[in-house]
Amino acid sequence: MDKKIRELFRVNQLLEVYDKQKGIYFKSIVQEVNPDNLAIGVPMARREMLQMQEGQSFSLRLLAKDAQYFFSSTVLGQKVANGLLLYLISWPEEVTRYQRRQYYRLPFTLKVHCWLVQDDDGT
Repeated sequence: MDKKIRELFRVNQLLEVYDKQKGIYFKSIVQEVNPDNLAIGVPMARREMLQMQEGQSFSLRLLAKDAQYFFSSTVLGQKVANGLLLYLISWPEEVTRYQRRQYYRLPFTLKVHCWLVQDDDGT
């Protein structure tokens, strides 16, 4: 497992699970980052819960400030923590990054010279 992939995931991070049958993303949150798996809240969309069965594979999208990260994971099981149902999903093997901006921003510094120009009346 690539260390860079592990560093992408944090507790309370927004995550979306794609349901191929309905063609929509269900919103979820990363609840736990464990050495063997990730625990996510039950994905919801339009007041509907996405049922995830053990062994199913899903496409997911992780939303960050600078980019969106797409990956696939397999459902490893379920657990209950603090009265909440959580789905355990596998760590992704590969993550694809897509920049959120239309244009890439480059850091740039430019020296500027300014002159004060007076009107004809001296002001």
